[in-house]
Amino acid sequence: MAVIKKVKVSICSGGKKLQEYHPPDNDASPDMKDTPDDTLVKYIQGVSDANFTIAFRVGKKFGFGKANYLRFTVTVDGEHLGGNVCTKEDYQKGGSVWKHRYKGLTELSSNGQGVCYPLRWASLTSTEQSCEGQDIRNYQNLGTIKVGVWRMNGGKGTPKPKVRKGKIHDPVPEKAIKGEAIDLRANLDVPRPHKAGSFYKGTKVDDKPYAVFIFKYRSKESLEALGILERPQTPQPLEERDIETLSPDELKELARRLKAAQAEQKVKIKKENAESNLTQLADLERGRNDADDDEVEFVGEQPVKRVCIIGPVIE
Repeated sequence: MAVIKKVKVSICSGGKKLQEYHPPDNDASPDMKDTPDDTLVKYIQGVSDANFTIAFRVGKKFGFGKANYLRFTVTVDGEHLGGNVCTKEDYQKGGSVWKHRYKGLTELSSNGQGVCYPLRWASLTSTEQSCEGQDIRNYQNLGTIKVGVWRMNGGKGTPKPKVRKGKIHDPVPEKAIKGEAIDLRANLDVPRPHKAGSFYKGTKVDDKPYAVFIFKYRSKESLEALGILERPQTPQPLEERDIETLSPDELKELARRLKAAQAEQKVKIKKENAESNLTQLADLERGRNDADDDEVEFVGEQPVKRVCIIGPVIE
């Protein structure tokens, strides 16, 4: 849980507080430039389609000064989503300790009934569409949950009913989030009935926030890409490990692999022998054809007509 001067804030999901990580040394985002002592930046791991809440806590010996209440303002992805109030009276009634869980944006519907929009992470889609100037600044707070704490002096007021229109999250230009390893964004979930709380209106006691908490949510893969989480090491193959260190199940698996490798080797040898035999047969056939081409054809002599000369016999 992030702590600044007796005030603690944490992000919760799946029924537990999420692990917080220090920003990497090469984080060049605007939030890391000249960060004052009253501002704390942490990274957390978000999961797509998972709901999340924000836990607030004010510890003992907190100094209200001239203020009679604290206002916790919640901004997600650059959009203000209300917050909560810790009055000095409630703080004292709780034994100088105050705790609260922010579950989402709460508003009054047109019929005066309270509703709550739970917070939920969703996968971010990007586009190659061009993005310049003001457009880039509109996206610079993506992947960020910001909680500001103000000391206030005032009292209860009357909230005005609102009808919230569903926000359409269009694909984000890749140029706007280049180098940020952002692959998640926050959505407002389906509204649920909610008991309307008290509305306070007042003036700020200080010129700047008492404390600012900034949580940058990223997926596990993005945290690994940023070097915040270690990448899982590739396990050493069983064939390369010392056999004395293998468990019974690993020994069985190794034996199965060796048996499969031997069977594969036999098939390979048979295939190579068959190919060799085919090659030899082809060579023999080629040799026979060549021998037939070299044979000499003998043509028989034409018959010779014999001439019989009969003459007188000289004795």
